[in-house]
Amino acid sequence: MALEEAYQEVERQFEIDLLPEQKQSIKAFFEEKNVFVNLPTGYGKSLIFQCLPIVSDIVNEKPRASSLMLVISPLTALMKDQTDRLNNLGIPAISLVDVDDPDIIQQVIDGFFCEKLVR
Repeated sequence: MALEEAYQEVERQFEIDLLPEQKQSIKAFFEEKNVFVNLPTGYGKSLIFQCLPIVSDIVNEKPRASSLMLVISPLTALMKDQTDRLNNLGIPAISLVDVDDPDIIQQVIDGFFCEKLVR
């Protein structure tokens, strides 16, 4: 099943083991599209949305880095921590908090950060 293959790739890419609740949430996203996840702090809620582009590419048999996730959050410190961690794992991510540089905005529009992931 493509979803199991996707879980394995997420675990490899993020260097973790997905928890059953994370797998259930990811599966629900692709089956139901409208998902509410309520888990304790530190349980890996952020990983759920961070891995969705990888899962989407595998499940939908699309080339790697075809899918994109846009997250809107008022928690700027959390966004910085998450983008730093993703970049350290080799997953392109950018936080557009207080970005006034038109070149960076244009790079996002042009798909630069997606292209970095294609291997």
